[in-house]
Amino acid sequence: MLPWLMCAALLVDPQAGRGEISAGVSAELRGGYAPVQAGAPERASMLMLVVPNIDLRYRHRRAGVLTFGYSPRVLYRLPNFLSVERPLFLHQLSLVYGVALNRRWDMFLGTNASLGEIDYTAVTQVFDPLQTEVPDADVLNFAIGDGQLLFTGFLAPRHRLSIAPSVGYRRSLNDNQVVQPDPPPGEPVDPNAAPLPRTSFPNQVSGNLFLSYGYQATRRDEIRLLTFNGVTAFDPGATYLTDDVRLGWVHQIERRVTSEIDAGVLSARRIQPDPDLPAEAQPELQRVLPVGSARIGGRLRARA
Repeated sequence: MLPWLMCAALLVDPQAGRGEISAGVSAELRGGYAPVQAGAPERASMLMLVVPNIDLRYRHRRAGVLTFGYSPRVLYRLPNFLSVERPLFLHQLSLVYGVALNRRWDMFLGTNASLGEIDYTAVTQVFDPLQTEVPDADVLNFAIGDGQLLFTGFLAPRHRLSIAPSVGYRRSLNDNQVVQPDPPPGEPVDPNAAPLPRTSFPNQVSGNLFLSYGYQATRRDEIRLLTFNGVTAFDPGATYLTDDVRLGWVHQIERRVTSEIDAGVLSARRIQPDPDLPAEAQPELQRVLPVGSARIGGRLRARA
């Protein structure tokens, strides 16, 4: 559909814009020692991630840039909790529109959709590792949708601000629901009976607000203050309010290579209990954790 729209616009005004196509691939390899699941001893482990991509882009000299992208993700982790000896595939689609509002501010409107298999180690993040049952699925199949509106611009020379509200939805495609059996005829229901272990993957609805302030300290260095605030509702499950605050540093090593590092604190607070669990079985009210990340990225080759 997008190529037809490009052709129609060029027929109306051949000088108004142009269509472009680009492709590439990114690869990541990690190694180290980590437990396969919570509480287990550490083992030598490896993760490989390969993401090829193709983008169709239409540039209009007055109306901005429209980009459609497809990037299948291939992930392989060894060892893993379920002993899955094959890669996982996730199909990712994106549509982004960007336009310059004025000389200082730009706006980007984007949406992403993903369908396929996600990292199987996520099972330990959803379920209690001590419970006796887990979903009887080899992989986790999910449908994912996200939308974001980004404003970015310069408040003054060397001072940059970015504001990005976003919404997201995650839906499990695995049919793993556990149904509480009915009691035999004539027997009353025990209101104090412990609930069955949850073996379904919860759906998620989230709303977030991202703020970033950057100061260009030198020609190669930028100091950043990042905040990420959001609300996530699990179904079935509780609702959480999260606050992530970090201080980061971006350094341009050379023309095509950039390094980034940040560190901060993540706070997750339960604001609505799980309606399916008794009070004594509810997740803890609040948890505060240190967070951080580091990366080096760049282009091996660029060609016009």
